[in-house]
Amino acid sequence: MGTKNPGVSKAESAQNNGQIVDARDIGVDCTGTNDSAGALNTFSGSGGLTGIKLVFSAGDRGRPCLIKLASTWRIYNSTSFTIDGGARCGLPGNCTRLTYVGPPGGTVVDLEQVFGFAVTNVHIDGNGIAATGVIVDQNAAGGIATYDGIFEGMLFDANASNSSRPYDGWVGLSVSPTSTANVADIRVIDSAFECVSTGSGSGTIGYGLGLKNGSRNALLEVIRHNYFEHCGYGIYQKNGGAIIEENTFGGDAFTIDDIYLTGTSSHERIVANWSESQLGPSNQFFKAEFQDVTGPGIEISGNQIPINAGCALDIGGNTITSREPNVWSNGYQKGKGGSKACTTNNGYAFTWSGLSGLSWPEDITGTLTAGVFLPGSLKNGPSAGMIANSGAAIAQGSPVKWAGAATVVGTSTADTGTGIVAGVAANTPGTAGRPTYVMTSGFIGMTAEGDCSVGQFVIVSHQNAGRVQCTSSFAAGAVIGVAILGKKGGGAVYVQIGLR
Repeated sequence: MGTKNPGVSKAESAQNNGQIVDARDIGVDCTGTNDSAGALNTFSGSGGLTGIKLVFSAGDRGRPCLIKLASTWRIYNSTSFTIDGGARCGLPGNCTRLTYVGPPGGTVVDLEQVFGFAVTNVHIDGNGIAATGVIVDQNAAGGIATYDGIFEGMLFDANASNSSRPYDGWVGLSVSPTSTANVADIRVIDSAFECVSTGSGSGTIGYGLGLKNGSRNALLEVIRHNYFEHCGYGIYQKNGGAIIEENTFGGDAFTIDDIYLTGTSSHERIVANWSESQLGPSNQFFKAEFQDVTGPGIEISGNQIPINAGCALDIGGNTITSREPNVWSNGYQKGKGGSKACTTNNGYAFTWSGLSGLSWPEDITGTLTAGVFLPGSLKNGPSAGMIANSGAAIAQGSPVKWAGAATVVGTSTADTGTGIVAGVAANTPGTAGRPTYVMTSGFIGMTAEGDCSVGQFVIVSHQNAGRVQCTSSFAAGAVIGVAILGKKGGGAVYVQIGLR
């Protein structure tokens, strides 16, 4: 039978055995009276949190643990650890609170060379003094790559403890601000970012990615189901790649952008976000200040976007896609001004394909090289196609063929050979001699005979003029496009046009 070592503390034993550690057992003062930075740094040290779950349990009468930090809490060279504040924070912030009282411009928590970690249910309070709430980077000495980190149920708060403004340029969570290697697969979910106000100078930031050196390796970052309030920029990304989904943005009158990108090195997803930044004329949901038309592209789908006095989406010179339409609301001027989408980045052209929720040209300001928008009127034709004259009345969505110089008519059941179809009518000329928008790429609703399944080829109908049918057989020159929304028994079917 072994004997206990009287010289081994609870903390040392836990580090040796991967146990759960209560923060009070390592000298943390949960009353917020005394500085606890020394106790935390001594415990975490270099590699000190490896295999540990550090718990900040409730204090007397169930009150949350209140922690004063006169210097940064540094967590370096640790793997497989959890920091748990107990109760979830939310915007009320009734959870474990780390309040910074150190030198102005400091950082509350700094994580370097960390792999496989989770920080949950902790209120990060910059107290109007700290410049950064949490840094995740790879700048300490050591051989551990920074990967696979989770922040959940957090509150990144610029100033919860006094009535002053936030520190100028506050960043709530800064991922890979300096390192250009690793620092990937960092997720922040179900959390809140309170910037208190937009700040002066460059403005406050809720979440920052690659803020100093624009790392191209900060990839697979996930920003999901969070709330951003009163930030100059909700999300500010200089490079790397992120999935930005299901977030709510509540900017004040001086908010600049909910989402601001100066670069991306992977496919960017901006999906199902809800913006309530509609208190000022300059509030903007999204801005991409770079040109990368041939790059990985940006998906902008299913977002709720207010239209304020300016441009709701400034999409730069980029390749944009949508899987479902965005929804637009009247913002600051209640429909009296502003536009949905534009490009102001040195006049660079952009492309957009998919169910954007936009009409062209009335919803677009800027140079467009190609795109797919809502067809249906003479003003509202395709950007990838041409304008011809009608040789007769043509129904919208009908495949058309040439009938003379710059003149098109609808196809008949005899037009099933190769090379006949010139495009698809995107408007409805009622008689001969009317301008006809002819789509040669993009998607549009067409009338099909019989069943259509997603992915089948779409060709001229053998039964009725101006209609189409679906087939699984490929015949070069006869294919109008591919069905992207199937239909049983015929009728309306969406077709991605790709004339072959």
